[in-house]
Formats: sequence, C-alpha cells, structure tokens
Amino acid sequence: MSIFEDSVTYMSVLNVANALTDVTDSVEDLPTGSGGFFFADSDLYEDDTAAVAATRYFYAWRDTAGVLHKTPIFLGSQIANAAYLADIARVEQLTYLGYNGVSGEMDDSNSTYFGLKVVLNHTFGTLNNSPLIKTIPYKTIAASSQNDLARGLALAGQKAFDRAPNRDVIFDAVCNEGVTAANCFDNNVTVVKGATTFTVGTNLQYNTAAGTAVAGDFVRLGGAAATRFTTPAATALGSAVYKIISIDTLTVTVDRKITVASGTYTAAGDMAEVITAAEGAAADWGLRMDGNTPAQTTFNPLTDTPFVVDFAVLSDDFDTAEVTYTTGAFLGAGLYDIISSQEAYTQFQDKMRHVSAYPSHTPRIDAVNTGTYDVFSFDVTDAVYTPPTTGINPKSKWRLVIAIEDGLTDEVTTFGTFLGL
Repeated sequence: MSIFEDSVTYMSVLNVANALTDVTDSVEDLPTGSGGFFFADSDLYEDDTAAVAATRYFYAWRDTAGVLHKTPIFLGSQIANAAYLADIARVEQLTYLGYNGVSGEMDDSNSTYFGLKVVLNHTFGTLNNSPLIKTIPYKTIAASSQNDLARGLALAGQKAFDRAPNRDVIFDAVCNEGVTAANCFDNNVTVVKGATTFTVGTNLQYNTAAGTAVAGDFVRLGGAAATRFTTPAATALGSAVYKIISIDTLTVTVDRKITVASGTYTAAGDMAEVITAAEGAAADWGLRMDGNTPAQTTFNPLTDTPFVVDFAVLSDDFDTAEVTYTTGAFLGAGLYDIISSQEAYTQFQDKMRHVSAYPSHTPRIDAVNTGTYDVFSFDVTDAVYTPPTTGINPKSKWRLVIAIEDGLTDEVTTFGTFLGL
C-alpha cells in the first residue's frame, strides 16, 4: 500500500547564460540570472551528459537579486515526468457575423430590432459562477441595407465595450466589395486610432485622379491580420470599412471611431481604399469581432490571473447572418503572464523560513515582461520507505520548473540532454 503526496514546486527563471565550464566551475560561480545542474559530491557544473541513475545531483540558480537557491539533492534515477515546451505566441479570437471575408451576408430588414449577445467565456466564475454577457442592440432604419446593420452593430459594440475597463472585443464592419489597389487614395492618409476623422494629403482623388471621394462613399483601411491594430498595411477583404459622413477640405469624418492602427496609410502601399456608395450598397456585409487581451506588460503576477479573451456570439435575432468562428483563442505558452504568475505561486508554496517569517514576504519576480520562455519541468520522487509497523509506503515528490528566456540556446540543449529530452 502506498500514499502519495504532491509536495512543493520550485521555479527557476533564467535570463542570462551561465557560461560555466563542465566539471570545472562550481555552483558559487553562477552569474546572477542564470542556473544549472551540479554534481552533489563536488558542487561542480554538469554540462553535456545525460543524468546517471546512481549519481547525486542538485539544481541551483541565482536570482536577479543575486541570491543563490538550491534544490534538494536527488539521484538520476529519481527524475520522472520530464517535459519540455517551447514558447508559443498568444492567439486572439476572430469571429464574424454575416460576411466573413470569404462568404456570407448580413440581414436586410427595415425598422427591425436586433440584439446580438456576446458571452465572455473568460469571465466565467466571476459573477456567481456565470460569465459576463454583453448585449449589442441596434434597430435598423426605415430604408435599411446590409451596411446599415453591420455598421450600426459595430458602433453599438464599440459603445458597449468602451464602458468596460478593458475593451475585450473590438468591432468592425467589413464587406465583400473586391479589393482594388487602383481605388486607393492617390495621396497618403493620416489616421489616429480612436478618432472619428482622418486626413488626406493634397486632395481626395483616387485611381490616379479618375475619382474623388465624397460623403456617402466608404473607406477601407488596411492592416495585416496579426498586426492590424498596430501597423498599417495593404487592404484586404477582412479590413475595416468606414462610411464617410462629411468632408471638410482634407479632413474626412467617418461613422464611428477608427479601430485600426495610428499611422500613415500610404498611397504606394495601397492602404486606404475608396468604395463608392453604389458599390457599398450592392456589397454583402458582415461584423468582424476581434479578441483584445491586455498587453503582457500590464500584467501583475501578484493580483492577476493569466487569461486570453474568449467569447461566444448568440445571434438568435438574425435570420440570414451566420456566426463564423474563424480563429479560436489560445493562451499561449512561455509568456510573461504565465511564467510570472507561476513564480508567485511557487513562492507561496515554499514555506521555508525566509518566505514565511514576519514581516510578510513579497514574491520575487525574475521573469521579464517583454520576454518569452522555453520551459523544462520534471518531478523528483523520494526513495520508498516502509515503516515496519504499518507497511505503508509514504511517497512525496517535488517538482522543478525551469523557464529559459529565448536566446539561451546552450541551456536549452544542455538541460534537454541531462533530462533525456
């Protein structure tokens, strides 16, 4: 009979190469911010061989404050469940209602109320074990069109989420009018994210002066899929489309706040495309919804929990428009929020004197908020001891997690060899 107890987890974050020489340098030679495996009987660095079953080792690291930490001593035979995970970028959710960049269309009903519900799955458990649900209402005009409903929902969605601490979902109207580079403005366009106006240099002509943008036309502002909120780029079918409400010389006012990146949308790059009123009226339209998770640099590992915006869209009021989940949300791996929160948690688990003594301990965070990390982990199982009176084998294990900042390739290779990965 055995009893298993899952015990403490140690966490080591490495931002600096250790630059130690195998079986020459000792644990005291570890630079700040680095770590490595050492022979327990000599304190010398173990660099380029796999762990040997009968050999005693320990792992040590020096944190950013210069303090040296050591794990308990373990045998190579006690290493279990070794694993390696390279860093993986976070992925934001992308969902459409109606036209989705490939196919589909929006409803077209006059004077009709539509209510779109957005269920924020990542908030589950914060409101009496239920997720937060946002309702996006819009009533179409008497002479409605697809673009009226798509743009109206985009504006209503903006207003609903503008009141939240974080704008979890970004709303845009899109349409299937073909991308035509020749219809981009002949002059550069200057855009400020969050504004309802943009400016055009010299004149409002497009297609080499063949046309001039007027109120009632539409403008498509480009951006690459992964960077459209940070960097201007060429237009695409999934790019945001805005209706021109009025023009004052070279200043153009549009129907809602601009969500795409601030910057210069160049004529040479085909980044700001004019869609005529007639073309917009004939096009199929949709509502684009992008997840908008807070930046890693704003994460507080002592108070926050890692998450990625994840939402469901309920569209019962719509007869024609269908929901398309184009890209699913993914938290990522080896990112600052995940690594730093685990640092804080493992130090909470550690009940040694330097942590639990009065005054209260503040967790040390070695992870860098702009860094990404490859992660090793393994368990160390204690040798079995059988008390003669009970015959029960109490087994306790501890775990080590090592986060290695990208670029420390020697550590990744060395640690992988030691752990047999």
